[in-house]
Amino acid sequence: MAQRRREIGVRAALGARPGQLIALTVREGLTLSVVGLLLGLSLAFWLTKYLEGLLWGIAAYDPPLKAVSV
Repeated sequence: MAQRRREIGVRAALGARPGQLIALTVREGLTLSVVGLLLGLSLAFWLTKYLEGLLWGIAAYDPPLKAVSV
């Protein structure tokens, strides 16, 4: 966090406009969020398919099962 604060300070001192600094911060935060979301969803999908093989007589996408598990 402190390193990031210094970087933003240097950019501001070199003439970056506030909008540019905000865009930089938001863009990097959104990139991290999107990567995490894609990894999480793909792992959840894979894990559901994997666990479906362990269930006997119940489909992993069974609506009553989803309602009880939530």
